[in-house]
Amino acid sequence: MSTSKPVIVYGASGYTGRLVCESLRQYNVPFDTVGPVSKYGPEVVQAALAAGLHYTDTTGEQDWLVRCDDEWGEEFAAKGLLLSPGIAHMYTVGEIAAQIALEKPGLDTLDIAVFWGGSPTIASTQTILVNAATAKAYYLQQNELVEFDPDQGLVPLVVPGQHELALSLPWGGTSHPIWFRRDPRVASCKAQGGVFNAALMHGVPQIVAGALEATKDMSPEDRDAALTATAAQVMNVMPPRENPRINKSLDSVHASGPLGRRHVVIHGNSNYKQTGLLQAYAAYSLLQQPPRRVGFASGCQAFGHRELLGVLRGFGLVSEPVVTTADRGARCGSSTSSTRCVPRAGPAVPDHRRREPELRPGATDLAQRGRREPRAAGAVRRPGGALPGVVRAPGGQDLRRSAHGAHVGLSGC
Repeated sequence: MSTSKPVIVYGASGYTGRLVCESLRQYNVPFDTVGPVSKYGPEVVQAALAAGLHYTDTTGEQDWLVRCDDEWGEEFAAKGLLLSPGIAHMYTVGEIAAQIALEKPGLDTLDIAVFWGGSPTIASTQTILVNAATAKAYYLQQNELVEFDPDQGLVPLVVPGQHELALSLPWGGTSHPIWFRRDPRVASCKAQGGVFNAALMHGVPQIVAGALEATKDMSPEDRDAALTATAAQVMNVMPPRENPRINKSLDSVHASGPLGRRHVVIHGNSNYKQTGLLQAYAAYSLLQQPPRRVGFASGCQAFGHRELLGVLRGFGLVSEPVVTTADRGARCGSSTSSTRCVPRAGPAVPDHRRREPELRPGATDLAQRGRREPRAAGAVRRPGGALPGVVRAPGGQDLRRSAHGAHVGLSGC
């Protein structure tokens, strides 16, 4: 293989492939973006393995990830190569948010929502239909993959930052349950998503149901041809370049455990540009250093979630994550805070360990520090001569409070 072209972009003529190439040029780098990957991917993976190349793609088809892991994961690992399907906005940014949530120990359940503005590309539309017709969708529940109810239909979800609910679908189950099924921190993971356009979301189940009914008795070859024709009726032109004011993205992750919760939200724009940049950075990084994990791995597992977040923020494609943490067991007045717990307001307890007495009107600094001086005319003396932190007992004896009485415990914050 020629070393002058160390990166292969299979599917470069497509919408996402072009964005990948543009991002590669920004990194001065001289991948596989073709879809549906379950149809075209096996040959590329096998060729990469035979040639000793790392492999990445943009798909999130759940059955494809499982196949990659089961059939080729160990072989790639044995050769020190990375096999990383699903490096794309719809999966990686949500995983970044999930990994940030899991930085807090004790959380074992992930509830993930992914939304974006705009319309799917030609290849994405084909992928949606092919995946719906040929594969089931799963979520992770107590370390077991459980099938989504195929008849559940659209599910309304609360979207952070707006009053209107958004409509969601399992979207093939997404990559997240497959990535986290071997993470010892995570027992359950469910992901749903969709586009902000409600009219388009209402049409998706109808289109899928019609395609399934029309192809149920066809051979695999005839079915694929019919699904491709149906997809072309939905989207058969190259979408326009993304407009950041329209093509917005939102990834929301609720992580929970027996005694705590954390919510992470990442707002962004231009989701296909995010995908192109993530793929380009993966190639750029692999040309300079080995990945953090070899064999089957997600983008965050291979390159680091904080690193990928920094890349997206550096190009102005996502905002700083909004993180809210709740500790049920914290002994604080407010159990929810994005940074720390705040103690409940109450009567102030003075700390007398190093407090200086107040200076009396007309007294000098010498008198302030307890040294004798002539009493100034008109000086005001405290009743009984008591100073702050001193309780005068009957008979004139001073009982000084212990410093331990001024301690405020913030254990667990």
